[in-house]
Amino acid sequence: MDVLSVREATRFAADHCRAGKGPILMELQTYRYHGHSMSDPGVSYRTREEIQEVRSKSDPISLLRERMLSNNMASAEEFKPPSEVWDYGMVMVLRVLLWVKGLMFTPNWFGPAPGFRNGLGEFSGEDPAGSEMDVEIRKEVDDAAQFATSDPEPPLEDLCNHVFSNNPPLDVRGTHPWSKLKSVS
Repeated sequence: MDVLSVREATRFAADHCRAGKGPILMELQTYRYHGHSMSDPGVSYRTREEIQEVRSKSDPISLLRERMLSNNMASAEEFKPPSEVWDYGMVMVLRVLLWVKGLMFTPNWFGPAPGFRNGLGEFSGEDPAGSEMDVEIRKEVDDAAQFATSDPEPPLEDLCNHVFSNNPPLDVRGTHPWSKLKSVS
């Protein structure tokens, strides 16, 4: 869960593909700190201590912050955002995630008026319509959210399209798909 390692691996893969050397499949392993949904707190199958230990030792944001501090790329002061900006940003992120997931139906659960959409512009007297780039980004996010909430699920038979393997799958009860098993055939 190292941001810089992921960046370098991604750069290598992109260069490899752009050079016409074929595709690369990247598997990025991470740790989910929260449950799968609002009804799953994520502590029924692991302890809070496990979650806290993983977060304290390998949280990607903390690791990057420590690396930047130790290499004098930033000061501790630069990592302290004004609390009102940070709190407002977190509220907006939560608001968007809830909306995209279809869990928020009332657009004014948190924060400012429903039409507020442009960072902190309304607070500083800036034009809330934003720049041309803001409008493009807003449209892209709106389109993606609309697609995510309204597009039907693909048919089950399409699940394995474009997946190539020389070995037939072997289903064994009680295992997960990533465990290595010896085929009996």
